[in-house]
Amino acid sequence: MKFVGDDTVEDKINFIIDEYIANVNDIRILLEGGNEQKNLKLKTKWDFFEYISKTHIMEFYVNGINYKLHGRGCFAFSSEKFLNWNFGYRSRWCGVDP
Repeated sequence: MKFVGDDTVEDKINFIIDEYIANVNDIRILLEGGNEQKNLKLKTKWDFFEYISKTHIMEFYVNGINYKLHGRGCFAFSSEKFLNWNFGYRSRWCGVDP
């Protein structure tokens, strides 16, 4: 029987990894949903940045999640979650603020 607080370091690391992967998938949904809604073919972060610099669209709503872009990233939120995401360096999408 396992009690609260009995998690091993490995359990905690696995939880953090799983949570990070879920957050990355939420950001991937932004790109795919934007493509679907606007009939676009954006494939990379650079394509996405070029598109928003031309259109000045700073807010998206995809699959029940609101995405509001800010300086270096975006907020992604719904009734069940809140995520502050900073886009990583160059082509990397990584950068979740815990």
